[in-house]
Amino acid sequence: MKNIMLKLKYDGTNYVGWQKQPNGATIQGEIEARLSALCGENITVIGCSRTDSGVHAREYVCNFSTNSLLQPYAIKRALNAKLPHDIVVLSAEYVADDFNSRYTVQSKTYVYQILNCEERDPFLGKYAYHVKQPLDVESMNLASKHFIGTYDFRAFTTAEGSEKNTTRTITDCCAERADNLVTIIVTGESFLHNMVRIIAGTIIKVGQGGILADEIPRIIESGERTLAGATAPAKGLFLSEVTI
Repeated sequence: MKNIMLKLKYDGTNYVGWQKQPNGATIQGEIEARLSALCGENITVIGCSRTDSGVHAREYVCNFSTNSLLQPYAIKRALNAKLPHDIVVLSAEYVADDFNSRYTVQSKTYVYQILNCEERDPFLGKYAYHVKQPLDVESMNLASKHFIGTYDFRAFTTAEGSEKNTTRTITDCCAERADNLVTIIVTGESFLHNMVRIIAGTIIKVGQGGILADEIPRIIESGERTLAGATAPAKGLFLSEVTI
């Protein structure tokens, strides 16, 4: 058996997330179906993250084991010829037998995009949350720094989350503006269900004046979901970088 790592890029608009499930098309399901046909055996793909419905990825890491004699470059080429237009294989390579995308990945960086202007943008409609009210990005950046560290983030996950241990480590977090596009960037070892979207929603609320930046530590310490901001829409979220 050979262990092969794939790096992908995908538009999550038409999918109910990464993980295969019966209620809609998934990235994992599309990859596994094409790989199984290509390799002539049932293939199970292990992913680095369970991205939610509608979430995108500029870089996603997954791996699978196969008896196929096909070389990684041939697998990449064949997959890109067969996959839907909104999923692309960036690279394919052999990795060690004990490599597991879920557990070997050291950190993940997510980027949340906000279109902050009066008018809609038809080219960003599927990829950014439109906020008309001017945002105070300086305050948003101050708020973001309070998320850096190891904390119990139970106030920043939803009831659907099944994790018993809600302590996570965030190594970097910031907010910045480039013209009308405001981005929130969060890097960490791993994340709870909807954690990044709730952090983004909270930082956005700071930018709108609904929460003070210095209130973030109190919200984290409280563990109360009701004190944090709304869960920001999925379409603005991208898995941007995976560190192995």
